[in-house]
Amino acid sequence: MYFTADGDPIGNETVALAPNETATVALRGTVETAGTYELALDGTPVGTLTVGDAGDGDARESAAGSGSPQAGGSAPATEPGDDAEEGVPTEEPSGVDLVGLGGLLAALFLAVIGLALFRRVSRS
Repeated sequence: MYFTADGDPIGNETVALAPNETATVALRGTVETAGTYELALDGTPVGTLTVGDAGDGDARESAAGSGSPQAGGSAPATEPGDDAEEGVPTEEPSGVDLVGLGGLLAALFLAVIGLALFRRVSRS
């Protein structure tokens, strides 16, 4: 995969996938000067990146479009109105975390033990 800004390559990553396999890949790129850049991934437009000059007080990047590309590795690209903190990765929703899975397994274990004990009790 090639990551470009205004047609100039700024990052790439090689990914090998089996048929019907999917993967999430994080790409980083660096732009040298302040300005507005059209970002593309393998030639497909993914958004616009605006990099402010550090001297004008607007050193944060902002992105618009269907993705949240990053440039320079400094601050995450954000949409206007996002409450994301600088340098803090966004937490992605997931199925069950390890704590939840541990609780689920403990409850299942207790249920199996309870059932086994219930079946062993002699009935008169």
